[in-house]
Order: sequence, then structure tokens, then C-alpha cells
Amino acid sequence: MDNTPPAGSAAVSNTPSWPRSGIPGLRWLATNRHAFLVFLLILAAWQISAAYVPEYIFPSIPKVFDKAVVLLGERATYDAILHTLQRVLGGFFLSAVVGVILGVAMAMWPRINNAFMPLLKFIMGVPALTWVLLSIIWFRSAELRVWFIMFVLVFPIVSMNTYDGVRSVPHELYHMVRSLRPSTAGLLRIVVVPAAMPFIFSGLKVSLSFGGRIAVFSEALSASTGIGAAMYTMNQVFDTAGIIVWTFILVGLLSLLDEMLGLIERRWFRWRREFQA
Repeated sequence: MDNTPPAGSAAVSNTPSWPRSGIPGLRWLATNRHAFLVFLLILAAWQISAAYVPEYIFPSIPKVFDKAVVLLGERATYDAILHTLQRVLGGFFLSAVVGVILGVAMAMWPRINNAFMPLLKFIMGVPALTWVLLSIIWFRSAELRVWFIMFVLVFPIVSMNTYDGVRSVPHELYHMVRSLRPSTAGLLRIVVVPAAMPFIFSGLKVSLSFGGRIAVFSEALSASTGIGAAMYTMNQVFDTAGIIVWTFILVGLLSLLDEMLGLIERRWFRWRREFQA
């Protein structure tokens, strides 16, 4: 007997699935239930461990929550966040612009590649602590210190990703467009930069997270304002709960910036299909 459903009828899947709720919170919980379960296990392990460790070493969840309420109620907290945000965005934009331009230039012109590639590899090999200590000696302004540190540590990442992205452009496509005799600016706009954009966005996302952490690290050693300076102050008085709260604030700030960059990436590549296993 033929069990093929008649034309126009919808095939019924026997695969069980979670119910789709119209409430956004429940729908998110159903989609991310495994991550939520892991999060609950971590919180349980945290609370159990805090019962056997002195509070100044490992505070309990209620203690951290109380500290968060206190910090979020102070204006100085938002001033510190604003200072760090300005430094992170300033250093990131400067590093992104210089990194993309240099990466494209190195991939397009061998002489520029031969001149700057050894310098990039040298800069990437220098420890971050070295740049922090030198910035304290070289610059008086805290903003210049943070921007300098972010620049020398972030722009090589963007440059190398851009360089790899331009080199990944298919030779057939490149020579086909070259046969139309476009200008250099037209060639970059039509072929080179669009084809390298996935690599560029990858480099920007990595450098944003890395640069944000470096900025806070440099604030702790060379600035009197910002999230890093606040964390250093908490460390001086052995306020572990305060350090944890500031860490969550930093993670939230960087996650927000990463989501904004991801939104730009999704709009740029709105034609791209998301594959699901």
C-alpha cells in the first residue's frame, strides 16, 4: 500500500520538539536550556565553596549581590564605566582604521609587505607588560597611555586578519575585474575589500575583546579613573566581592560592544545563510 502523502498535504515529522512559547523569556529558556543548566550548576558550586572559605577570599553570592547594589547606586561607578568606554572605543577605532589600511596595503603591494611585516611580527612578540611600563614613562596623560597600549597591541591583529582576507580573494575573480581596467580605488571597492570583509570582521571582534581587557589592565597600573583603577582600589582593601562585581560589569560592557559589532556584521552579510547541524 502506498503511504506517500497526497499532493498539497504537509509531511508530519515524528521528531519530538520543545513547545514554542509565545513568551520571549520562556522561548529563550527552551532554546538555551543546557547553558542555563550549566549556569545553575556553577552558581551552586560557588555558593557551596563560599561556605568553606573565608569571605574575604571567596565571597558568597548574596555578598556579591549586595556589593553590586551598592556600586550600581553610586554615580562614581558610571563615571568609571564612561571613562573606560571612551578609552576602549577611541583605541579600537584608531587601531581598526590603521590596521585595515595597512593590511590591505601589505597584501596589494609586496614592497609595503616586505617593509612592515617584520615590524608587525616584532610588535606582536613584545609582552603587554612592556608596553604598559613604557607608556607610564613616555606619556603623562592616562588617555594617551591607554590608547597607545591598545594601538600597539590591537592594530597588528586587525592588520594580519585583513592581510589574510585580501590574499584569500580568488585569483580568477581578481584578474577578471582587472581586465576591465578599473582604478585602484575601484578595484579595492568592488573586489578586494568586500571579499576580505569576513576576515576583517573576525579580526575586529577578536581585537575588541582583547583590547578591552588590555585597556582595563593598563588602567589598573597607569590611571586613576576607569574600571581598571576601581578594581585596583578594591584589591588594595581586599574587597573580593567588589572585584567580582567590577569584573561582571566589564564583561557586560564588552559583551554589549561585541553584540553591536555583531549586529553590524549581520546587516553587512544579511545574505549569508546560518547553517544548523
